[in-house]
Amino acid sequence: MTSKCASLRDKLLQIVVAASLSLLAAERCSAMTSANFAIPFSTVNAGVGTMASPQFTLVSSIGDGVATATITGSGNMLAAGFINQLYGTVYSCILDVDGNGKIDALTDGLMIIRALFGLTGNSVIANAIGPQATRTTWEAIQQAMHTTALDIDGNGKTDALTDGLLVLRALFGLTGAAVTNGAIGANATRTDWPAIRAYLNASCGTSLAR
Repeated sequence: MTSKCASLRDKLLQIVVAASLSLLAAERCSAMTSANFAIPFSTVNAGVGTMASPQFTLVSSIGDGVATATITGSGNMLAAGFINQLYGTVYSCILDVDGNGKIDALTDGLMIIRALFGLTGNSVIANAIGPQATRTTWEAIQQAMHTTALDIDGNGKTDALTDGLLVLRALFGLTGAAVTNGAIGANATRTDWPAIRAYLNASCGTSLAR
């Protein structure tokens, strides 16, 4: 009887330890960030949840497989060993579209509103590239123009005369009603300056004052 109880105790202990390790892995890996687009295999565990980089968010679940080779796409790369089953990608709001480390109305803001008006190529970038920019061509700028993330008023649409205007006014230093007047789209979920400011600061890399 003693040996049977000991065997049962050992099995229960193994289950508890395994469950604890799984929870620890899930907690440690629930959100990971990367300065680039490659997250190495060593950071990926069972229990991984959401991982993000400056340009996209990857969502996986426990038990997802791992890639055996590097996967590349337009503007991003998944390193070998990364999960290869994705439930979705969510692009981040990038306002520093020329990549010079500064968000400026007369460079980034101008290019954003031009692009939202449907312009492309040189019509977007002409006289609007900032000093020390790392993205200096339309092809490079276009990859940073994640228009779905530029839905600043949260109505499910991206429009130059609402979202683009909100961005441009905010980057010019305006606040309050001077930003939002006449620039909130129909069915918007962010309808006032505090909500717009909060989204820009939390999702788009700004540090706008109240």
